[in-house]
Amino acid sequence: MGTQGEREERRKISGKEKGEEACKMRTKRGIDVVESPAVAQTVRPQRWWRHLVGEGLRRIEWECEVEEISSTTRATAFTKQISVTPPNSTGPGCSSLGGAMLEIGPFFVNRDNKTLSRNKYAWNNVANMLFLESPAGVGFSYSNRTSDYNNTGDRSTAADAYTFLINWLERFPEYKGRRFFITGESYGGHYIPQLANTILSNNKIMNTTMVNLKGVAIGNAYLDDDTNTRATIDYYWTHAMISKETHKAVQENCSFNRTYTGLCRTAIEEANNEKGLIDQSNIYASFCWDASAPQQQHASVTNIDPCASYYMQSYLNRQEVQRAFHANTTGLKQPWSDCSGDIDAVCPVTSTLYSLDILGLQINSSWRAWYSDDNEVGGYVVEYKGLVFATVRGAGHMVPTYQPQRALTLFSSFLQGKLPPE
Repeated sequence: MGTQGEREERRKISGKEKGEEACKMRTKRGIDVVESPAVAQTVRPQRWWRHLVGEGLRRIEWECEVEEISSTTRATAFTKQISVTPPNSTGPGCSSLGGAMLEIGPFFVNRDNKTLSRNKYAWNNVANMLFLESPAGVGFSYSNRTSDYNNTGDRSTAADAYTFLINWLERFPEYKGRRFFITGESYGGHYIPQLANTILSNNKIMNTTMVNLKGVAIGNAYLDDDTNTRATIDYYWTHAMISKETHKAVQENCSFNRTYTGLCRTAIEEANNEKGLIDQSNIYASFCWDASAPQQQHASVTNIDPCASYYMQSYLNRQEVQRAFHANTTGLKQPWSDCSGDIDAVCPVTSTLYSLDILGLQINSSWRAWYSDDNEVGGYVVEYKGLVFATVRGAGHMVPTYQPQRALTLFSSFLQGKLPPE
């Protein structure tokens, strides 16, 4: 990922360089803690846990401590959720390990599916990161009760995540009182506000700050199905992906009021046919046609390897990796899977803009360009009362995957409570 120079700068970490064996398991306060194969002794402490949330219910989480430790260092939780395709979105189902190993964690999986490379723009450069697999059944998380799979929903997910956070802080009290932020993307547009509300409500009920929540950040948020569908069709049209006639047919036949008539569905289907076979997460990226021969990929306007998710999936399905993570201890037969900016057509920027119009917030700081550390325009930002909206230029649905340096600049500004730099 990144430019050729950036890729060359990353230090390759192989089993031969750091020893073929995974670090030995150690235990801390009753939680199994290990380091992943090919990771040992390469960065500040990183810990994987299989953590009991409730009876029979377990979550997998990964903590990456910040490179420079201080008693006031921020703690941040990252929850990665689903990419949805309107109008029939099926709900959450993506693993936070995708966010960790494709976007903002300290390592990427190499093409050999066995070794790892350092991520120069990992977010644990500026904050302690905690990646949570949620709800039960996502990624490596699981439950001993089938009812936890059949009756899951946004409310129960928020309640379980809150229970996890409280238990986690009890077991690791050194993090209590630190400033806490929640970040995520896509269906995190539902999960993150509900978890934040649960935290604030319980702080009020308990008359104490159980979790010192200071802010939330959601990338390419999925907020409302009707708004997202309408915005996606408009995005297609404004990016010359569908015809004027089809766009007009959608406008004339779709009311976007939770009801889709036959004519509306026909028009939307025609729009999907016209746009062709593209990666909706990044409309300018190429597909991974053969992960076993990445050098044969079609040319792309980006420097992103379109097969990266397949390398990660292969790595996380290696038995030695799962043993190190204390994952899949029940021996499930199905393999681990991840999930079924402004160049994102899944939750396009138009959807966020339409949602902001609905909120009708007061503008405190007008729309302007912001700049990343490379002195290039990183995107655009506008500050509303109580909310900041920022775009990342040239980024797809998983913003840090496509623009890691710009994403880190934006994240750092968010932690500091500042607008991104002018």
